[in-house]
Amino acid sequence: MTVHVVTDSGSCLPAALAEEYGITVLDLHTSGGIGEPAASPVDRGSDPATDGDDADSEVADGDGGTDASGADGDAAAPADAASAPEDAERPTTSALGPLELTAAYARLLERGGDEGVVAIHLSKELSSTWSSAVQAAGIFDGKVTVVDTRSAGMVLGQAAIAAATVAADGGTLAECTAAAQEVVDGAHVWLIVTHLDLLSRGGRLSTGQRLLSTALAIKPIMHLSDGKLEVAAKTRTRSKALERLVVLAEDAYREAAEPAPAEHQDDPPEDARRRRRRRQEDRTPLRDLPPVPMHLAVHQFGDEEAAGHLREQLREALPECVVISMVDITPAIAVHTGPGAIGVTLVRG
Repeated sequence: MTVHVVTDSGSCLPAALAEEYGITVLDLHTSGGIGEPAASPVDRGSDPATDGDDADSEVADGDGGTDASGADGDAAAPADAASAPEDAERPTTSALGPLELTAAYARLLERGGDEGVVAIHLSKELSSTWSSAVQAAGIFDGKVTVVDTRSAGMVLGQAAIAAATVAADGGTLAECTAAAQEVVDGAHVWLIVTHLDLLSRGGRLSTGQRLLSTALAIKPIMHLSDGKLEVAAKTRTRSKALERLVVLAEDAYREAAEPAPAEHQDDPPEDARRRRRRRQEDRTPLRDLPPVPMHLAVHQFGDEEAAGHLREQLREALPECVVISMVDITPAIAVHTGPGAIGVTLVRG
């Protein structure tokens, strides 16, 4: 008997990998169509000082959270939102429902000899699919476990691969679930978008944050923290944002290779911040640190050239123990990010 692994298209898991590992990928619902991304989705000419080195081209990091909700079905603007009529049909997404998931899990259980199913879905803060999965799992008397991923993109994909690998070795349902949970715990997701209004209209970004970023001509780098989109850094140009992604990935690897001393509950906040700052200021070359096997995936929709360049920069910056790949953002995610979106996921493994 085999444990089956299921995820959804929010994982951005390439079809070839899903087939190789025997992972079932359920498509999230989209309507209206997102169309083909423009050949040059980002108007770099309108981005002042795109390649400049002005001292104020970087903006201080932001720690403020944004309002993210799982309001599936909210309208998201098309790629040319700035010029589209207000009443133009906008593509939308909707979650998988409990009945759909119940049927999907039942088919897998029948095929797998009733051993079990590990369900790995989008963060519950981004989609109500997770809640539907929990409802569906309740019918199967412990045969279906739903991982609380608090994440998206290839974090889900790598979690599914980890669970499927354990399943192929004869692992139990609990062991497969633990393997998936280990991947999502401590994972990183960063995102750059060129159309903040899409995230705002889809309920994944607060209107206030969008208006502030637009008014200040800020190119924010978003980070998924506990399943919610927050601002990880603010830059003035897209090129600076891409450069900053490399630095964020370097810092995340350094944190994994050199964990900060344990923080105690009664430590003053300033002491904890000082320890983190010392670690960030450590300039020991990454290749001289203890190797930490990790997987990094560059996600893109409509800007393959920039994504490919970012991948090469990351390969130069990170040790060889970090496996780097590039994947396409799936339609269910692209509806909310728009063309030109670039994301990076980083997980241990």
